[in-house]
Amino acid sequence: MEKIAVIGLSCLFPDAQNPEQFWQNLSIGKNSISSATDQQMGFDPEVFYDPIKGNTGEKGKYYCKRGGFIRDFQFNAADYQISPEVLLSLDPIYQWSIYVAKQALQDSGYLGQAATRNRTGVILGNLSSPTRSSYHLVAPIYRKTVESAMQELLHRYLARFKINGDFCDP
Repeated sequence: MEKIAVIGLSCLFPDAQNPEQFWQNLSIGKNSISSATDQQMGFDPEVFYDPIKGNTGEKGKYYCKRGGFIRDFQFNAADYQISPEVLLSLDPIYQWSIYVAKQALQDSGYLGQAATRNRTGVILGNLSSPTRSSYHLVAPIYRKTVESAMQELLHRYLARFKINGDFCDP
C-alpha cells in the first residue's frame, strides 16, 4: 500500500463551515438537526412523507422530515477560476464541494502552487441525495434510475472540478 499524507482539512456541516466550528459544536453538544423546508428540498417534503415508517409497503417514501441541513452558507463564485455563471447554476451540493476542496487545499498550504498539483489528490465525501437539481431531473423516473442518475451527476461534477486538468486521481 502506498503511503499518503493528509495535510489539508476542511468540512461543511450544519452549523459548521470549517473544522474549528464543527469541533466547537461537538464540544458543547450542539444539536444541529432541524425540519426540512420546501426551499431546501426543492419540493414539498410532505409529498414523499409517510409517518408509518414505511410499513405501508409504498415505495419511494420516507418517514422522517428532520435532518442535518446546511443553512446560511454564502457561496462566492468569484473566488474560483471557473465562470461564475457556471458555478452559480450548480446545485448547492456541488458548490459546497468546491468550497470545501478549496478550503482543504488552502489549509494544506499548497493552494496556488502549480508545481505540487500533479501529486495532489482531493477526496470528497457527502451524503445528500436527492439534491434539488437531481429531483427535477429524475422525478418522473425516480424509482427506476435514481442511482445511475446520481452517479452521472457525480461524474459530471468531478469533470468540472478537474477542469484545469492538473489534479491527479487520489
